[in-house]
Amino acid sequence: MVRLATAMQKLGEAIIARNLPPEVATRLTEQLERYTDEVSAHGTLPKIELMGSNRISHFLETGEWPPGPPDGSP
Repeated sequence: MVRLATAMQKLGEAIIARNLPPEVATRLTEQLERYTDEVSAHGTLPKIELMGSNRISHFLETGEWPPGPPDGSP
């Protein structure tokens, strides 16, 4: 999952840093929509499993989000 998240992060950074031709942007959008459909077909995690995040725990305890991790960190 870390590899997937890293690839998604790099894709996002690449997209915002480029002036893509409309046909490339359209093709990528269509592919990403298909990937989203594929991922969405799988079950979601129970919310209790998501509560293990230190950032979420901190928010629930204090009502404030802690700073995010530095760019490039796992």
